[in-house]
Amino acid sequence: MATKQECTGCKKKISDRLFGTTGYCSACSKMIPAFEMVMRAKSNVYHLECFACQQCNHRFCVGDKFFLCDNKILCEYDYEERMVFANMSYNYNALTQIKRQTQSLSDDLSSGYGSPSPGSL
Repeated sequence: MATKQECTGCKKKISDRLFGTTGYCSACSKMIPAFEMVMRAKSNVYHLECFACQQCNHRFCVGDKFFLCDNKILCEYDYEERMVFANMSYNYNALTQIKRQTQSLSDDLSSGYGSPSPGSL
């Protein structure tokens, strides 16, 4: 049975989830009172409502993966997207190939390639 100092869900001490001292949120830079519940990622501390992907604002649920990248919280999708683009900037040939494929696709669409001819309907 949980005591008054324990969370009924996880059985951890409530004081472990409190900020402990007055400080500032790593996302919004506003003050966090010492008595407020917080979320932590490494040395960063966040208001509960600020603990969201700083790219798309997706709010995390229990069990969601998140990544701390350049001191910003990112969801899995935005982190992977950032890594793909970061790798592309180092690989000029891959970027050039994607540009060519995009241009080819654009040319195909503008020429009507792939759409049924009026006589076949």
